[in-house]
Amino acid sequence: MREKLLAWWDKESKEGDPSLSYDVPTYYGCRSMHEVLERTV
Repeated sequence: MREKLLAWWDKESKEGDPSLSYDVPTYYGCRSMHEVLERTV
């Protein structure tokens, strides 16, 4: 799992939005990716 997360972050920081301010759909409504990751820790 750690390798998958590190690979995702490597790609996100180069090609995506490293601030994680984009919205993602969740079962509890649309939230920023930053907020989703905070809830999973």
